[in-house]
Amino acid sequence: MTESDQTELFRGPRMLNTHFAIATDDVPLVNVCYGMQGEDLIVRELFKAELRAGKIGFYADFGAYDSRYGSNTYLFYQYGWRGICVEPNPILQAQHRAIRPRDIFVGAAVGMDGNGYWAESKLNQASSRVGFARSDFGPDFEEPLEIPLVSLNRVFSELLPTGTAIDYISIDLEGHEFVALQSNDWTRFRPRVIVIEENALDVNNLFGSPSLAFLRDQGYKIAGITPPNVILRAS
Repeated sequence: MTESDQTELFRGPRMLNTHFAIATDDVPLVNVCYGMQGEDLIVRELFKAELRAGKIGFYADFGAYDSRYGSNTYLFYQYGWRGICVEPNPILQAQHRAIRPRDIFVGAAVGMDGNGYWAESKLNQASSRVGFARSDFGPDFEEPLEIPLVSLNRVFSELLPTGTAIDYISIDLEGHEFVALQSNDWTRFRPRVIVIEENALDVNNLFGSPSLAFLRDQGYKIAGITPPNVILRAS
């Protein structure tokens, strides 16, 4: 990467109707973000020194959904990073493997280790639910599929390459974020930066959120808020 490329890399996003422009294949990466609310650009700022130095980092994306659009990690894949992507939607497995071949893809939902069920909403294909029994799904959902449930601890223990530090994780699990956090061994696996969805976020009482209170107790501090997501970094 040339010096002029590095300068352009950190110039910042183009604004469109006061929102970040969403990336498409024919728009230069430098001017856009892939995250829905610019989360990836905030995280990029936290890793600015490493990116300028050419450091190749490692991420994990829990509830990865689409491999590019709306992704909090695809920008970093474009910078040469790699990571682990966990997503239960079987339709998206081939897409991930084709578009992001450096990543390790896990077709599962996040929870305590075991088995569960996943189903897509009939009303909104971008919405899905994970449950522990077929009876957890009402008539507004497609027929539930039985899927494996994997803990963060198991994912990192079995798939994190030896000697690799976790730089960044994104967690978007449709209400199951707190269970996911509890499934990790934070003394062994401690990412530097976390983006987590909190759909019931109260900006006047941030630590009323069990997830945010838990991360505070693990030594994380809030670095940015893009409702419903919160960005935290290890202190």
